[in-house]
Amino acid sequence: MRARWACLAALASAATFDETEADYTVVVGAGRRDCYFQPMNKGIPFEIEYQVVDGGDLDIDFMIIGPGGQVLVDEKRQEEGLHEINGREKGHYQICFNNMFSRLTDKTVFFEVFTEDDYDEYDYDDDEYYDDYYDDDIPVAMKQKEKKGEWKKDLVEDEATEGMLKEKVDDMVRKLVKMKTNLIRTAQFQAILRAFESKDRNILEANLKRVNHWSTIHMVVMLVAAILQVCILRSFFSSKETAGGSKSMT
Repeated sequence: MRARWACLAALASAATFDETEADYTVVVGAGRRDCYFQPMNKGIPFEIEYQVVDGGDLDIDFMIIGPGGQVLVDEKRQEEGLHEINGREKGHYQICFNNMFSRLTDKTVFFEVFTEDDYDEYDYDDDEYYDDYYDDDIPVAMKQKEKKGEWKKDLVEDEATEGMLKEKVDDMVRKLVKMKTNLIRTAQFQAILRAFESKDRNILEANLKRVNHWSTIHMVVMLVAAILQVCILRSFFSSKETAGGSKSMT
C-alpha cells in the first residue's frame, strides 16, 4: 500500500519540477537604455537569448549585470546573441538593451530567459515524504489496522515488491522530467522560430517600402521628363511660326 502511495508521490514530485521559460518582445526607443531584472537563486543556471527583429540596421548594445554590479556580458552593435549564466550569486540580474547610439530609429527586440532549477531526489523510504499523500487519503479500515500495529505486518509482506516498484517509480520520474524538459525546450525553439519569422517579415516589408518609394520617385522623374520634353518641342514649333510670320510681313 505504501509503495502505491510512493508512486503517486513520485509522480507529484515530477509535476512540480521547476523549469521555466519566458519570452518577451520589447521596443527600445531611440537614444534609450532599458534594463530588465531577473531574480535567480544561487547555483541555478539560466540562458538568455535575444535578437533584434525590427528597426534600423537591426543592431543593439547588450549587457548582463550580476547582483553585485559586475558586468558578465558586454556586446556592441549585435543583431542577436545567446549566453548561459551559471548563476553563482543569488539576487537580481540585469538584462540591458542600449540603443543610445541610434538617435532616430527605435529597435524591436525579442529576448527569452530559460531557467532550470535543481531536481531533488526524494527519499522514498522517508515517512515524512508520505505524510501528505498517506495520512489524509488512506481508508478508515487501514487507519484502524495502523492503530493496532497490523500495518507493520503488511509492510513486511510488501517489502519484497516495494524495492522493485521504487526502481520503476524512479525510472518513471526521470522519464517524466526528461519529457517535460523536452516540451519546454520545444516551446523555446518555437518562440525563437517565431522571432526569426517576425524578423524576416520586417526585413521584407522594409525592402518592399524602399522599392515602392524608389518606384514612385522614378515614376515622378519620368513624368516630369516627359512634360519637359513636350514643352521644349512646343517651344521649337512656336519659335519657327513666329519667325515665318515676321518674314511674310516684310
